[in-house]
Amino acid sequence: MNKATQGCFFVWVCIAVTLSGCSRTQGDDSSPQAVFSFDESITVGDPQGNPADPYLATSDEGRVFVSWTEDVSDGKGRNVFIAKVTNGGQQVAEIRQANQEPTSATMENLFKFAIAPGENVAAIFNTFASDYSSMGNMSGGMFDIPRTLKVSHAEGGGPFSPERKLNDDGKEVNTANFSAIATGPDGRIFAAWLDRRNDDPEFKQVFMAASEDGGRTFGENYLISDSACPCCRPDIAFLDGGKTVVVTYRQDVRPSDFTNPAHLRDHRMIRATDGG
Repeated sequence: MNKATQGCFFVWVCIAVTLSGCSRTQGDDSSPQAVFSFDESITVGDPQGNPADPYLATSDEGRVFVSWTEDVSDGKGRNVFIAKVTNGGQQVAEIRQANQEPTSATMENLFKFAIAPGENVAAIFNTFASDYSSMGNMSGGMFDIPRTLKVSHAEGGGPFSPERKLNDDGKEVNTANFSAIATGPDGRIFAAWLDRRNDDPEFKQVFMAASEDGGRTFGENYLISDSACPCCRPDIAFLDGGKTVVVTYRQDVRPSDFTNPAHLRDHRMIRATDGG
């Protein structure tokens, strides 16, 4: 995405929602169908930095946080900012930069975060593993640019820790991206992502790791699916008070020929019923 295009993506955040007209029903011919009514939008980020890639998360206390990216001054990569949404959704406060190295977060490969108890923030994102622009070397496809998957955390409203690798495969460069992160009802944080540590050019795998300390550290990476679409991000949800961990993703087929009408990528859902 070039600057001219990216500049169009001012980040608009509409937080406070009221159910205007909810007493009206679809079957009431005398009135239009019920709709949501939003407060006026606000602009988030510095317009000169081409803000984009918004992401929202909430704390257990119901407070809303938003993140977005802006261009690095030298044009190589993006910086990520995170803020608390206040005043009924009409202001952002406590703006912090969440990265030290430029990120490659853009489009679907977003910077993401989860709020742990005490409003601690755990973040997951990609940094460039080599001298790549935001689009990188296209010979292998934009989704297969070597990147390093990293995590960081912040205590309450404090600064973010230095980034550290999430992958435990020992490789200096890996193709791991398209991640998800979520806080379970018991306060544990789970991260899932697509990973090509198998070095197979046809498909990626889905890996997962958990943090028992609010995102300060993550445990061992473990494989939860050995075949996944290389550019379809996973998602995480919880049932039964966190006893059941659910992950969704799209399965890949081989060979990965996107011009073939038979290339079907089925949606999959897998569960762990022992709390992960």
